[in-house]
Amino acid sequence: MSKHDFKHGLILGAVLGTAYTIYQRTKATSATTAVDTIELKHDTKLVTQNFSEFQHALKHLKHEIELTLQPTTKAIQQDISEFQFQVEPRLERLKQLSSDLESSVTEQSEKQ
Repeated sequence: MSKHDFKHGLILGAVLGTAYTIYQRTKATSATTAVDTIELKHDTKLVTQNFSEFQHALKHLKHEIELTLQPTTKAIQQDISEFQFQVEPRLERLKQLSSDLESSVTEQSEKQ
């Protein structure tokens, strides 16, 4: 009988030892997984907050562009129009003087 009791005790000890070892490893893995899950939730919350702030900044930038771009574009276009208006008579006068000079040079060369 003691032979069977020893075998049973040995098998029972091996089974219990294996079960305990597996339980300890699972417990450690579960704790690590729980910490990782908490960190992931925190990181996800931070990413969501940062994305929300980025969207807000984009909206603000778009608003600022709309406020400043149109008046600036209109002012530039008006400056260009004024410049063309001021330069046009001068260009016409230069063309006229150039034409007169060319005519004078042609007349002088024909006389000689």
